[in-house]
Amino acid sequence: MTSTVITKNNDFEIPIDGAIGRFYDHLKNHDRTILSAKFGDGKSYFLQKFMADEKVRENYVFLTLFPVNYQVEENRDVFELIKYDLLIQMFVQKIMEPDFKMSKVHAWGWCLQLNAPTLVEGLLPIFSSLYLDEASAKMMAAFLIAHKTVGKIKKKTGELMEPVRDRHIENFIKEIAKNPVSGQDVVTVIIQQGIAAYKKDHPDKKIVLIIEDMDRMDPAHLFRIMNVFSAHIDYNYRFGVNANQPFIGNKFGLDKVVFVMSYENTEHIFHHFYGRDADFNGYISKFCSSNIFNYSHSPEKEKIVYMRISENTKVDESLLRYLVKPELLYEHSIREVVNAIEGVEGFVNHVQVSDKDGQTINLHHGILKVIAILRKLGMDNKDIKDRITACLGDEKVYKPLLGYLGCFMAYARRGRLDNVRVQFRNDRGLTPSTFVIERIDENGKADCSYYAGGAIHEFETHFSKLMDKVLNMVSA
Repeated sequence: MTSTVITKNNDFEIPIDGAIGRFYDHLKNHDRTILSAKFGDGKSYFLQKFMADEKVRENYVFLTLFPVNYQVEENRDVFELIKYDLLIQMFVQKIMEPDFKMSKVHAWGWCLQLNAPTLVEGLLPIFSSLYLDEASAKMMAAFLIAHKTVGKIKKKTGELMEPVRDRHIENFIKEIAKNPVSGQDVVTVIIQQGIAAYKKDHPDKKIVLIIEDMDRMDPAHLFRIMNVFSAHIDYNYRFGVNANQPFIGNKFGLDKVVFVMSYENTEHIFHHFYGRDADFNGYISKFCSSNIFNYSHSPEKEKIVYMRISENTKVDESLLRYLVKPELLYEHSIREVVNAIEGVEGFVNHVQVSDKDGQTINLHHGILKVIAILRKLGMDNKDIKDRITACLGDEKVYKPLLGYLGCFMAYARRGRLDNVRVQFRNDRGLTPSTFVIERIDENGKADCSYYAGGAIHEFETHFSKLMDKVLNMVSA
């Protein structure tokens, strides 16, 4: 497998090559599965990278649908739109070519069902209900403009373009009587024939249908889609065909079907829709051929996020883990974390001070950037002050924290940094309650002396208001 990453403007990377390998093995052994991940955890981007992997492309061709974007009218079945969208994606992925040949009976069925002589022209009325990406829309438009539609069908059904005569309808009824399935749904048969023809010409490739964002759909549409795919796989049980082979494969002749959604969210939706006592696990087992695939990059996410924050703020990673708790990261999607880190420079008011010799000192603004990130992740000023207070009471943390924070506390109090004494509450008794800035090092950090003791006067107004001034150095 090639090394693959989640990237935001080529500036934020989380390795996912291990997950790609695991999902490749999972897909190989499961004809129907669920790719489960929390909303915003990068599952769609992961799939994009998975489908672009060289080894994956050698063995699979993908058809990806986004039913959450459909404009479903009250009188239209969402699965009808699934079929038309699938047919369009088969054109886009070159599983079906514009000169695809249909039998006469199916060509007639297409004309009578949709009043259109060609496949592409028959799809026109449905375009407004589908959300086509730019590539798909352009390709379908090119088919129409260039007249690269199903010429063979025109030749077979040219006479039907005249007012339809009774004899044509009678002939059609006689033909479909021999094959009632095709009579019920010509579109399904066309899809099946297109997939079968492609698999015959490409025996080493498997066709995978991916349906994205299932748990973001209207519950009625979500479970309608799941019901159709689930009902298809147990036809043999119901019809008593070959008891030793209970399944007849996936609908339309697809090799693999992947539903993309949060398993946990879908379970909540299911119980809300069908009732608390409804058996969700039994329901899902009708679709999944075995277990689902849980995707999470939390371990990699944590490691890379701390590294990235450290790069942006120049604050040591060991200190960051006390200020930006891992549980805070888990509460947010990777997209939200990336947004919190990016552009943080613009939230910081840069402070320059002069030493006793009149030389300009550029302070290290890393701690202010960390405060900006905490705010962008939803923490208010009280939460941030509580977090800093807890760190100042921890003997493992107070020294490195004051190296970054001490200058701003001193500047907020007296507007200068030479021989400044600052006191703060120490409830634990293990760490100093007073620090004195001796010098500012070449990186703009404070070199302090620490000691316990000394009277602490009006702590609540002293320390809290002091920190309010520090927090005001960071834009809201």
